[in-house]
Amino acid sequence: MEVYLASENEDKKKEIQAYFPEWKILSPKDTAISFNPIENGSSFLENALIKAKLLWNLVQKPVIADDSGICLSDLDNRPGIHSARYRGKTQAEKNKNLIDELNALAKTKTNPVDRHCFYVCSLVYYYGENRYFSVQETLEGELIRDISEQRGCGGFGYDPIVYLPQLNKMVAELSSEEKNAISHRGKALSALKVFLSK
Repeated sequence: MEVYLASENEDKKKEIQAYFPEWKILSPKDTAISFNPIENGSSFLENALIKAKLLWNLVQKPVIADDSGICLSDLDNRPGIHSARYRGKTQAEKNKNLIDELNALAKTKTNPVDRHCFYVCSLVYYYGENRYFSVQETLEGELIRDISEQRGCGGFGYDPIVYLPQLNKMVAELSSEEKNAISHRGKALSALKVFLSK
């Protein structure tokens, strides 16, 4: 079965393909579809639905869309839905700027800054007009104190700067199997798999 992914992100495509090897996952560029969603929702779910509906209208086939990002408790859950475009052009800039922003806040507080952060993935499987399944999951961790502490070459995005105390690893140090088992997207995809099996 062909299922379209409402994203050009090859890393996301690989993660989803690993969960559904029986599917052929296609991105818009695989079939030369012009896909430029305007992500103007106010939540992860709204943005995922915007992408899913737009692509479904173009292909009339099942679509998986997700909107994901990282939220910092002491930054009022920023960057949140703006994670992909937050404070920097390259991912390296975004990672450093996010650490710097939290450290700057620490200098203004009398209490220690809360380094707690969590990834969010809102996943939508859109399979007919106004027919969809949605699930939202999280992965919690801690933002490191200095960019020099980043580790790992796996994953993508903010993964090298998010520490998982329970595993004593950065997200970027996880193997694909480890990440799929505990990540926000992995847990959401597992829930989708259960839904589809029924």
